[in-house]
Amino acid sequence: MLERALPRFLAAPPEDLDAFVHASDPWLAPYCQFMVCKEEFGLGPFWEWPCEFRSPGPAVDALCAERRERYLYHQMTQYLFFGQWSRFKGYANGRGVRVIGDIPIYVSRDSVEMWSSPELFVTDETGAPALVAGTPPDQFCATGQYWGNPIYDWECMREDGYSWWVERLRSSLELYDLVRIDHFRGFESYWGVPFGVASSAAGSWRRDPRMALFERVRQELGELPIIAEDLGFLTPEVLALRDATGYPGMKILQFGFDGRNDSYYLPHHYASNTVAYVGTHDNMTARGWERDAASAEQLAQARRYLH
Repeated sequence: MLERALPRFLAAPPEDLDAFVHASDPWLAPYCQFMVCKEEFGLGPFWEWPCEFRSPGPAVDALCAERRERYLYHQMTQYLFFGQWSRFKGYANGRGVRVIGDIPIYVSRDSVEMWSSPELFVTDETGAPALVAGTPPDQFCATGQYWGNPIYDWECMREDGYSWWVERLRSSLELYDLVRIDHFRGFESYWGVPFGVASSAAGSWRRDPRMALFERVRQELGELPIIAEDLGFLTPEVLALRDATGYPGMKILQFGFDGRNDSYYLPHHYASNTVAYVGTHDNMTARGWERDAASAEQLAQARRYLH
């Protein structure tokens, strides 16, 4: 349907299209270039493209000029999405509903960021990630979790005043009223794993950037409505970072019912500056938990507690 709309869109472009393109150019132009190349090479990951297309340059510019209609197609879809989203958010806000947006701490290896700005990541001489994200071995998985997301070159970002993060949060807060940063503990220390190893157990804890990032964000953008997803393996240092930022942490009601014990996640333990959820993207819905996952003991505990 969008493919069929393109000729009419180009024949009579909206009056505000040029303003959108100009305001969005720092991310929109690389995105459109990336997508033109990705389509040209069968949607494969960018490191499998011909060498001259694996980063922006003359070959990419020439291809985008040759495939000008495809470039404009991706420009159009972004224009339409952001316009529709803005109207939707305005409708919600006008009725007293605020929107929480969830942003991951990391990006994919096969992403426009990794393609266009590899200097922001820890890479080897071939441009492949040298270090990727994961989790250490625990009671749930003896080998840990190998996520594979490229790790940021935090020293490079520090020298640049964390501008990528500043702009990412600025853009996110144009889309949402509040932003929940996933895996917040990774800003205090993160489990870095050598790229391509068989087990995440080969990784180690590494520290950076801690408060320096959030101080810079505060200098550039002021006090922000951010929620810190402070779940997982927490240490006193992670909690101290969360408290130093002033961002509220999270509590998950489903975690509170193990069928036996009083839990940190039950509401009578919630401290101020906390955002409470029934569950997260890692949980079943409450109805699904009740129907398919909870034990008889957990259900009995939940019903007693919730009256």
